[in-house]
Amino acid sequence: MKQYDYLLTDLSRIVYDPDLPGTARVHAAMAMAAVERKHVHDGSGLDALRALSLGAPDPRDRKMAKWALGNARRGRR
Repeated sequence: MKQYDYLLTDLSRIVYDPDLPGTARVHAAMAMAAVERKHVHDGSGLDALRALSLGAPDPRDRKMAKWALGNARRGRR
Protein backbone atom coordinates (compact mmCIF):
# COMPACT_ATOMS: atom_id res chain seq x y z
CA MET A 1 0.00 0.00 0.00
CA LYS A 2 1.61 3.14 -1.25
CA GLN A 3 0.38 5.50 1.49
CA TYR A 4 2.07 3.35 4.13
CA ASP A 5 5.31 3.36 2.19
CA TYR A 6 5.26 7.15 2.30
CA LEU A 7 4.54 7.11 6.01
CA LEU A 8 7.38 4.67 6.67
CA THR A 9 9.73 6.83 4.61
CA ASP A 10 8.85 9.93 6.63
CA LEU A 11 9.18 8.09 9.94
CA SER A 12 12.50 6.67 8.81
CA ARG A 13 13.81 10.18 8.21
CA ILE A 14 13.05 10.96 11.84
CA VAL A 15 14.56 7.72 13.15
CA TYR A 16 17.86 8.16 11.35
CA ASP A 17 18.27 11.94 11.85
CA PRO A 18 21.06 12.35 14.41
CA ASP A 19 20.11 15.99 14.99
CA LEU A 20 16.75 15.07 16.52
CA PRO A 21 16.29 14.10 20.18
CA GLY A 22 16.73 10.38 20.84
CA THR A 23 13.32 9.99 22.44
CA ALA A 24 11.60 11.35 19.32
CA ARG A 25 13.65 8.97 17.20
CA VAL A 26 12.66 5.97 19.34
CA HIS A 27 8.99 6.91 19.23
CA ALA A 28 9.20 7.23 15.44
CA ALA A 29 10.76 3.76 15.30
CA MET A 30 7.97 2.40 17.48
CA ALA A 31 5.41 3.92 15.11
CA MET A 32 7.30 2.41 12.17
CA ALA A 33 7.15 -1.03 13.79
CA ALA A 34 3.41 -0.74 14.35
CA VAL A 35 2.64 0.43 10.81
CA GLU A 36 5.02 -2.06 9.25
CA ARG A 37 3.63 -4.98 11.27
CA LYS A 38 0.05 -4.22 10.35
CA HIS A 39 0.33 -3.05 6.74
CA VAL A 40 3.70 -3.49 5.03
CA HIS A 41 5.47 -6.53 6.53
CA ASP A 42 8.99 -5.62 5.40
CA GLY A 43 10.80 -5.61 8.75
CA SER A 44 11.77 -1.94 8.53
CA GLY A 45 10.26 -1.15 11.93
CA LEU A 46 12.25 -3.86 13.66
CA ASP A 47 15.39 -2.72 11.83
CA ALA A 48 14.87 0.85 13.05
CA LEU A 49 14.34 -0.26 16.65
CA ARG A 50 17.36 -2.55 16.46
CA ALA A 51 19.56 0.27 15.14
CA LEU A 52 18.52 2.60 17.94
CA SER A 53 18.84 -0.10 20.61
CA LEU A 54 22.48 -0.47 19.60
CA GLY A 55 23.40 3.06 18.66
CA ALA A 56 21.31 5.72 20.36
CA PRO A 57 23.65 8.15 22.15
CA ASP A 58 21.61 8.31 25.35
CA PRO A 59 21.49 5.08 27.40
CA ARG A 60 17.84 5.75 28.32
CA ASP A 61 16.91 5.91 24.64
CA ARG A 62 18.80 2.66 23.95
CA LYS A 63 16.94 1.03 26.84
CA MET A 64 13.56 2.26 25.56
CA ALA A 65 14.41 1.01 22.04
CA LYS A 66 15.42 -2.42 23.42
CA TRP A 67 12.16 -2.62 25.37
CA ALA A 68 10.14 -1.66 22.29
CA LEU A 69 12.07 -4.12 20.12
CA GLY A 70 11.30 -6.94 22.55
CA ASN A 71 7.62 -6.05 22.58
CA ALA A 72 7.49 -5.78 18.80
CA ARG A 73 9.10 -9.20 18.41
CA ARG A 74 6.67 -10.77 20.87
CA GLY A 75 3.76 -9.22 18.97
CA ARG A 76 4.83 -10.98 15.78
CA ARG A 77 4.67 -14.48 17.22
